[in-house]
Amino acid sequence: MKKFLSFICAAVAVSCAFAAKFEILPRVVKADASAPVRISCDDPALLANPGNLAVRCISAEGIFSNGNIAGWAKYEDVPFEIKDGKILVSHVFKNQQEHTFVFVAKPQKAGEKEKVLGKAKVYSLYPELFALRPFKGEFHLHSKGSDGKNEPIEVALKCLEKGYDFFALSDHSNYGSSVELCKVLKEFPITMASYRAEEVHLNGNAHVHSFGATQSITNWAKENPEVYKKAVEEKLKSLPAMPEQSKYSLAQTCVAFDKIRDFGGISVFNHPYWKPNDRTTVDSYQRNAIFENFYCDAIEVFNDFDDTLLTMTKVAKVQGKFGKRINVVGNSDAHHINDIGKSYTIIFAPSVSFKDLASAIRDGKSLGVENSRKEKIIFGDDALVEYAYFLESEYFPKLREIRAKESKALQAALKDEDKDDEFEESAKKIKDFKSEFWQK
Repeated sequence: MKKFLSFICAAVAVSCAFAAKFEILPRVVKADASAPVRISCDDPALLANPGNLAVRCISAEGIFSNGNIAGWAKYEDVPFEIKDGKILVSHVFKNQQEHTFVFVAKPQKAGEKEKVLGKAKVYSLYPELFALRPFKGEFHLHSKGSDGKNEPIEVALKCLEKGYDFFALSDHSNYGSSVELCKVLKEFPITMASYRAEEVHLNGNAHVHSFGATQSITNWAKENPEVYKKAVEEKLKSLPAMPEQSKYSLAQTCVAFDKIRDFGGISVFNHPYWKPNDRTTVDSYQRNAIFENFYCDAIEVFNDFDDTLLTMTKVAKVQGKFGKRINVVGNSDAHHINDIGKSYTIIFAPSVSFKDLASAIRDGKSLGVENSRKEKIIFGDDALVEYAYFLESEYFPKLREIRAKESKALQAALKDEDKDDEFEESAKKIKDFKSEFWQK
């Protein structure tokens, strides 16, 4: 059964006032097996009389453990014990999905109603996804190295402040700015990985993204004009029929895609429907050929431009027509640091190494996230999308909280202040948080 991409719009959550805050660990568990979880409460008095407390649970698909469909607003009672001030539960979390615990104060007098004290969520995963970890970041960002408004280091500081696991600076036709920035950041023990990138313009039409390549595609074409010309001529032979000018432009774009991969990078077709000066930068002949033949590694589905819905629609149409997966990513294409975070990518991989990130993107384990509107949109494989919404609520905010302080420490360290203790503390907090978040 082929897996296609999907998206979900999540409305801004309406906050509910509960009597207490309940925190559950681990929050990601193995599906279809008994998993122990421990729950802490910020009001210990509520746990003083276990007989007055009920712990209930419901899966996102609304099916009880015995296979019966739950009624409207019905939850399943879960056995528990209280030990050392924590609620201990051992429960079988069926299938790959979110599960919500509800903590209820039982009525103590006739006529009283139950009172919901709080809620906490857990996500159960099948082995393949459980073995991976989520990494958030961007790799289409500009600085004064091309037409951006900020210094490269300011871009890095803002990405760290956003809580990113990885990022790459990608100035127009300027690979060197990302190389130099990576060298600077290597001097500091920060928890955000930095990689090399550039936005490539070999024909003035398609904006091609090179993420993680070992050398500049722009420089390669300039320094090897005859080799480049021959590669374009050879590529022309394999392209579908279309007007001559469009075909030649597409051949140049495809050569860029090929060289990015030759140099170990990820090739991305950026903002396919971007329309400056009342026309798209790439005509429909080229755009359709790239989508339908998937000459690149991924499509940048979100870019903080108004072409978002057109790109999503095109991806869905091509997948339905040709029955093949299209890999997607998201980036803000920020030219000012205040725009960083409006769109980004979530990648599910064994580690944040570039090798693992690249393999995951090529394997369809990346998502594009649009975060600039009232409702957040996540686009990609449906199972990953559902999991990502849980992570956006339960996981990534904590990383952002820790790394925001780390960003301030880096800013001070760049001025020769000693911040080694703060870097060490940040790394430890993140390590401990991740260790507790996933079931052992």
